[in-house]
Amino acid sequence: MADQSLQLDVITPERQVFSGEVSAVIAPGARGQFGVLGGHVRYVTEVHPGPLTFDHGGRTHRYVVGGGFAQVGDGRVMVLADRCEEASTIDVEQARRDMAAAEKTMLESLPTDRAYLDAQAAQRLAIARIQAATGAAASPH
Repeated sequence: MADQSLQLDVITPERQVFSGEVSAVIAPGARGQFGVLGGHVRYVTEVHPGPLTFDHGGRTHRYVVGGGFAQVGDGRVMVLADRCEEASTIDVEQARRDMAAAEKTMLESLPTDRAYLDAQAAQRLAIARIQAATGAAASPH
């Protein structure tokens, strides 16, 4: 492996989504997007729903993760996500329906209700799926 490359492993409970050498990784963290290049300092961070992109084989690969954790260090990035899907496979219209259903539930629930919190998480994931599939950075409304 070259000095500036990284070993990236993306793993969900169901499968290993990706394992290979990459030149850069951009992931959605607790404080916004974070980028990793070769030689990055070690750290562990929470991963939030959003786009996961990385450069491999001369092209940029786009995925969306639902949430989880990332560990960075020693030329390696490991993303443990509760779900991960390739952006090109996302059904944008279904994601829009999921977002609308989540927003409806949020309007009908109190912010302290479990249903509200679950709907809020579903809304974030739907937005992340739409953004990843369309390449949009703004609100998908």
